[in-house]
Amino acid sequence: MRNRRLAWFLVWLYPPRFRRDVGLGLVEAIDDRMRQRRAAGASALGVVVPAILDTLRNAPAEWLVQFQRSELRIENSRRTMIDELRQHIRYAFRLWKRRPGLAIIPILTLALGIGATTAMFSIFNAVLLRPLPYVDADRLVAVWARTATTPRSIISYDEYAALRDQHETFDTVALWLGQSVNLTGVAEPQRILGNFVTGSFFTALQLKAERGRLFDESESVPGRAKSVVVLSHLFWERQFNSDPEIVGKPITLNGTPLVVVGVLAMPYDRDHTGVDGWLTYDIFLPAGLNPTPAGVPAATVNATPSMLGLARLKHRVAVETTNAALEVISRRLEAANAQPQEGRTVFVVPAHEDMVGDARTPLFLLLAAVGSVLFIACLNISNLLLARAVDRQREIALRAALGASRAAVARQLLVEASLLAVLSASLGLLLGRWSLKHSSRGGPPGCRYRDRCHSMDAYSSSRSALRLCVRSCAAWRQRCVRSARI
Repeated sequence: MRNRRLAWFLVWLYPPRFRRDVGLGLVEAIDDRMRQRRAAGASALGVVVPAILDTLRNAPAEWLVQFQRSELRIENSRRTMIDELRQHIRYAFRLWKRRPGLAIIPILTLALGIGATTAMFSIFNAVLLRPLPYVDADRLVAVWARTATTPRSIISYDEYAALRDQHETFDTVALWLGQSVNLTGVAEPQRILGNFVTGSFFTALQLKAERGRLFDESESVPGRAKSVVVLSHLFWERQFNSDPEIVGKPITLNGTPLVVVGVLAMPYDRDHTGVDGWLTYDIFLPAGLNPTPAGVPAATVNATPSMLGLARLKHRVAVETTNAALEVISRRLEAANAQPQEGRTVFVVPAHEDMVGDARTPLFLLLAAVGSVLFIACLNISNLLLARAVDRQREIALRAALGASRAAVARQLLVEASLLAVLSASLGLLLGRWSLKHSSRGGPPGCRYRDRCHSMDAYSSSRSALRLCVRSCAAWRQRCVRSARI
């Protein structure tokens, strides 16, 4: 009994397939050999050790044989699957060649739907989902003033100075205002985009100079502003061919020579897509040089609303808390200077929300619209495929009679539908990319700084694609109904 248990244990050292084929017979053979050795007068070790040695010599060889057979079976199955897939693809193309309308129209319809959805989602993602490309962008806020007649008004230097002293609320407060300026003294005079900013503007956005330096707050004060200018990186490349000696050279803006003190380093990649209303300018000038190169005396400009505001909140300071504090500051300013500050309230809005403006709802609706069109197109094409399957009953029955299994027929239909989906998706992605790249510039209504929204290029084309998809789906549904009747 003990010998037979040992025989069963030794057999378990062989591969499973070998055990299934000859396992019981091998147990009987090992047990008989051990009985014969026992009958011949061998000791207990003389009976057991030879059986163990035989197993250790033969079992690895059987494992190697089984491994080689399994590898051969896997390779054969791979070849069979690849050959079958090629056969299904060739058959699908033959069917499409016989009836090209059943392939071309669904592919174009789906491609238009996918292209419009891709373009629209690219805009949606760039404008609403993607954060501003700055460090801790969630702490950036736009500063506005509100009056009884104007819900959003520019702010004055008095209000800026009051906000700048709120060290418990703000890390940095800055002023800025974009205006076009005339560049002369070059081969061809140009009208370029300038941004009049305070020195704290660069600190608020945590910008750095690629060459030279950035001007500071003392150089941008009205009445004492310095004749300096900072170039954007792209303008430096385009206008001055990346001149490494540009720092210290004068350029003439609005008839006044200004010294280039630095070149601004881009805080994000130049292919960035998204909203950005601050850095899409050619040059940055001290705010004190606005509206004239000589500036305006501080006493004249302090109480006059003249600039846009930007601030960076301190960590863990909420917008609601900030606005409550600004309400108190506004009342204090009104008490100190009643006439210009009467009815004015300073408040902040998250910078991303301020730039998006009222475009959120139109973008949601347009994305839902193109998604619905794509869904309708998919339903119509699924109806066509069902109608086509009914029309092919005779063909499927003939294939079954020739020995094709249900799985083989299902695989053929699945390959045809997959080819349709892959070709439609590929063409749709190309259409979406083309519409983003080559369409006319424009943005959704309500988007503040819409001329600065880099991803607005496809807005007009998306609407056109949407209209085209609706018309295509309507015509395609009529065709599906006719196909089903046939």
